[in-house]
Amino acid sequence: MKGRIIILLMLTLSGGLPVQGDEQAPMARLLSGEIIVSNSDEYPEGGAARASALMHAPTERIWNTLISCEHARVYVPKMQHCKVLELDEAHGKINHVIGQPWPLPALDIVFDARFRPFRSIESRLVAGNLSDFHATWHFQEMPQGVRVDYVVNIEPAFPIPRFLVRRYFRKQLPDMLACLRALSQASGSTGQQQKDRARCRGEVH
Repeated sequence: MKGRIIILLMLTLSGGLPVQGDEQAPMARLLSGEIIVSNSDEYPEGGAARASALMHAPTERIWNTLISCEHARVYVPKMQHCKVLELDEAHGKINHVIGQPWPLPALDIVFDARFRPFRSIESRLVAGNLSDFHATWHFQEMPQGVRVDYVVNIEPAFPIPRFLVRRYFRKQLPDMLACLRALSQASGSTGQQQKDRARCRGEVH
């Protein structure tokens, strides 16, 4: 995995609608191409959510797209910098910086990522300007495709209501996973591919 980096979703705390409980995403909705975001009670502090999508490509291709800096510039808005500090087949330590709207400072963190290749990636905060960050990607191969679940918890360094963080998840996570699916050529049809690609919010440099 040399030359690649995990870019996991970081936050600008803004906008959207409250998340509704839907922990087990119904397969019919996933088959329709919907990205489902629900509350996650796995983490008691901060704001937590689960996003689920069905993707139609080999798990290895989706994994490699996820951990690519080049692709992350497209599916992660306002990414300013990323650097791999340590990397081997089972572990990585990564620094990345993502811009936020004025007057908030850029989000600058270091996190540790543990790899179970093509099954899961678990990341935890090591240093930076968050109180806590914990996220896990899960990949489950099914007859209908690859189910991708992203469970994320974030605790800002300053007091902010959990519902504001969850509003952000509700607004941003669907676009992030849809864009990842498009970049992985995993949308399943030309029409869905075009819809997914239109939801990419980052920039190619």
